[in-house]
Amino acid sequence: SARALAARLHAVSPKPGGAITLKRGNEAIVLKISRAEWFGGGDDSGAILGTAVLGKEEGEPALRIITGEGSLIPLVMQRPGGKPLPVADFLRGFDLAEGECFSLIEASDRAELSDSPDAHKGSVST
Repeated sequence: SARALAARLHAVSPKPGGAITLKRGNEAIVLKISRAEWFGGGDDSGAILGTAVLGKEEGEPALRIITGEGSLIPLVMQRPGGKPLPVADFLRGFDLAEGECFSLIEASDRAELSDSPDAHKGSVST
């Protein structure tokens, strides 16, 4: 659930933080989330787990990631080689399209990130 993921991220912040993978074709981009909240409302039934939903209206979160129960709302994100940024600032410099999918990287998988695309297994749901 989004609530459990947000609690897990809070427990490991700021270091090591949580890692997610954005898959683009054959490319896998590992991003770090060091702070997040959860949102339990909304109608995301039928949405694919891990789907990015970008905020379009004033007051909406800049980014929500669909989970099995609710949405994870990243507050601080970091790209490889970059510094942690509030998610709105992060999205100004990182091209993310509505509907792109993320997957969760378990701590045990982090050692395998270098070569294998299969190392990026998991889902955003717990």
